[in-house]
Amino acid sequence: MQEADEFLSRQRSSSTEESTSLGEHLAALLEYRNVILAFALGAALLGGLYALITKPTYESNILVQVEENGNSIGSALGDLASMFELKTAATTEIEILRSRMILGPTVDAVHLDIDAKPTYFPLFGRFLASRVPAPVDGAPRLNMPSFAWGNEVIDVTQMEVPSQYNGRIWTVTALPNGQYSLRSPDDEPVVDHCDVARVCRATVPGGVVTVTVERLVGRPGTRFQLVHSKRLDVITRLQKSLNISEQGKDSGIISTVWRSDDPHKTQAVLNEIARLYVKQNVDRKSAEADNMIRFLDRQLPGLKDNLTKAETKYNNYRTKNTIVDLPVEAQSLLNQIVQAEVQKSQLVLQRDQLLQRFTPRHPNVDAVNRQLDTVNAQIAAFNQRLKAIPANEQDTVGLARDAMVAQEIYTTLLNNVEQLRVLKAGKTGNVRLLDGAELITVPVWPRPGLIILVATTLGIFVGLVTAFAFKALRSGIEDPAEVEDKFGIPVYATIPHSDQQSTFGRIERAGGNNAPLLARAAPTDLAVEAIRSLRTALQFAQFDARNNILMLTGPAPGVGKSFIAVNLAALMASSGKRVLLIDGDLRRGYLHRYVGAARGRGLTELIRSGGDAGEFIQPDTLVKGLDFIPTGELPPNAAELLLHPNFEQVLSQLSSRYDHVIVDTPPVLAVTDPAIIGRYAGVTLLVLRFGANPPREVEMAIKQLRQGGGTLKGVIFNDLPLNTAGYAYGKYKYAYQYEYAPRQ
Repeated sequence: MQEADEFLSRQRSSSTEESTSLGEHLAALLEYRNVILAFALGAALLGGLYALITKPTYESNILVQVEENGNSIGSALGDLASMFELKTAATTEIEILRSRMILGPTVDAVHLDIDAKPTYFPLFGRFLASRVPAPVDGAPRLNMPSFAWGNEVIDVTQMEVPSQYNGRIWTVTALPNGQYSLRSPDDEPVVDHCDVARVCRATVPGGVVTVTVERLVGRPGTRFQLVHSKRLDVITRLQKSLNISEQGKDSGIISTVWRSDDPHKTQAVLNEIARLYVKQNVDRKSAEADNMIRFLDRQLPGLKDNLTKAETKYNNYRTKNTIVDLPVEAQSLLNQIVQAEVQKSQLVLQRDQLLQRFTPRHPNVDAVNRQLDTVNAQIAAFNQRLKAIPANEQDTVGLARDAMVAQEIYTTLLNNVEQLRVLKAGKTGNVRLLDGAELITVPVWPRPGLIILVATTLGIFVGLVTAFAFKALRSGIEDPAEVEDKFGIPVYATIPHSDQQSTFGRIERAGGNNAPLLARAAPTDLAVEAIRSLRTALQFAQFDARNNILMLTGPAPGVGKSFIAVNLAALMASSGKRVLLIDGDLRRGYLHRYVGAARGRGLTELIRSGGDAGEFIQPDTLVKGLDFIPTGELPPNAAELLLHPNFEQVLSQLSSRYDHVIVDTPPVLAVTDPAIIGRYAGVTLLVLRFGANPPREVEMAIKQLRQGGGTLKGVIFNDLPLNTAGYAYGKYKYAYQYEYAPRQ
C-alpha cells in the first residue's frame, strides 16, 4: 500500500512538473510575443522585398520520342535487321541531347554567348519597368534618362572581343537617329557613333571588338549592358542548367526543361535543341545507310562471280549426265540445305559488319557466333543425310545447292541495296518531336505567396528561438515560489507589470516632467491593487514588530523599491493613517520627484542637527496624511552619517508621531546603508524584480541584511508580467484578473 502511495505521489509530481514546464514555455511565448511578431513581420517584409526585386525566371520544355521499332534500315534488310537493331537506351539519348554537338550550335544560333539587357534603376527599377512601363518616347522617371523604365529592347546578333574582355560589362548608349555608342568595361569610349543593324568594329587593347546591334529601342541616353562570354563556358552552364529526363521507365519519351530570365530566349533555345537533335538523328541514320550500302557494294561483285561459276558448273554437270529432275526426297533435302546455307551466309555478313564496329568479344558478336554454331550444326546434319542417297544424286544435290545459295544471297543483297538507297533518300530517323517549346510569359519564379509564407514561417521560428534564448540567458528568479522554497522567506506580494507606469516613465524621460503617482492617476491599475494587498498583509506583519518602521531595499538598482515605497505610503495614508515617507537613499535618492517637491533640507540636515524633526518634514504631500522627508544634501560620507547616534534618536522620535514610517533605502549589495538602517526598522522587506535577480544575488542580499542585525520579514516580487502571472504561477493568477471599474 505504501509503495502504491509513493508511485501515485511520483506520478502527481511528474504531472505537476510537466504542467509547470508547459506553462513556463507558454509564458515565455506570451512575454516575448512582440519579439516573435517583429521577427515574423520583418521576415515577411524581407520576403516580399525579395519577391519584388528578384529577376523573374521563365520555364518551357520540349518532348521527344525515341521509337524503339523505328529502324527503317533494319526493316529494309529483313533477316539482316538485327545487324542494325542495337537499341539505344534513353540515357544515351539524354547524353546526346546534353552534348556539345547539340548545345554548341545552339549557343551559336541563339547567340547565348551574348547577354544584352537594359540598365535598370537599382532594386525596384526592373519591377517598375515590367509592371508600370513608361513610354519610350516620353520623359524618363526621376529625370534619369540613363536608366530603362520600360519597353526598351536591344538585340545583338554578333559580338567578338579579345579574350581578356570575356565576362566583363560593355556599355551601349542609345543615340538619336538610330545610332548608338559603345564604351569598354574600363569606361573608355570605343565607338562614338554606329548605326543599328550594321557591323561595327573598333580597335581595343588586345585586339579588335566587333559588334552588330540588330535592333535597339530606347530613348536617347538610355544605357544597355553588353557581356560576351567564352563559348565553352556558356555551353558548360547550359549543360548544367538543362533538366533532361525520361518520362516514365522505358517509355522512350524524353523531356527537356530549361529556365532563363527571357521567355523568348527560353523558347528559342529549346526549339533549336530539338531541331538539332532530330537532325543529327536523321544524319546518323543516313550515315548508317551509307556504310551499309558501301559494305554491300563491296560484296556484290564477288557474289555475282560465285553465282556465275556455280550455275555454269551445275548446268554442265546436268548436260553431261542427262539429269532432268531430282527425286522428291533429294529435292526436299536440297531445299533445307539451301535455306541453312543462305542463313549462314547472312550471319557471316552480319558478323563481318559488326567486327567493323566492335571487338570479337563484344556481346553482339558472341550472339552471332552462337547462331552460326547452330546453323553449322544443322548443315552438318543435312550433309550426313546427304550421304545416304545414291552417289550421282549426291553430286547433283551438291552442285544445285551451290547454285541456289549463290542465287539467293545475290538476289537478297541486291534488293537490300536498292531499298537502302530509297531509305537514304527519304532521310528518316527513329526520333520525333512530340511537343515544341511554347512561349510562356508567366514566370515560375519568384512566387510571392510561397516566398512570403516561407519567410514568415522562418521568421516565426527565429523569433521562437530568440525568445527561448532570451529566457535561457536570463538567470534571474522568475517564480516567487522559488524564493520561498530556496530561502524560506515568505513572499508578501507579487506586483504585476503596469503598462500605465511604463507610459508614465517614458513621458518623464522624454519631457523631464515628474511622473504622476500611479495610485492617484490609475487607482484601479492591477499593480495598485497588488500594493493594496501588500498594505493589508503589512498590518498583520507589524503586530509583533518592535516598532512601526518599514524599510524597503533591494539587491541591486532598478528593482522598483522606490515605486513601491511611494505608492504604498500613499495608499496607507488614504486609509486614514498618518504616514511618513523618508528618502533614506543618501547616495542617489529621488523620491522628492514623486511628491513634486525640491530636495531641499531633509534627512542629512536632520541627523546633523539632532533637533526637532518638524522643520524638516513636508506635510500632506501627495495625499492628506502623507508627510515626506527628502534626502536633503547628499553627503560624501553617508554610511558614517547613518551610524551617528542622532539617527536612532530621529527614527524613534518620528516613529512616535506616525502610524507608519516607510524608509526607502539604496541597494543592499551596493552599499552598507540598508544594513545600518535595518537595525532600527521593525520590518524589512526585500524587493525583487521578475527575472532581474539571480539566486546567488538574493542569497547574498539576505545574508548581508541579517548580518547587519535587521529583521527581514519577507520579499516583494515586483514587475511580474501579466501573462506569467496567469500561466506560470496559477496561485497568483486570480489576484490580478479582476479590476474595479465604475458601473455605468
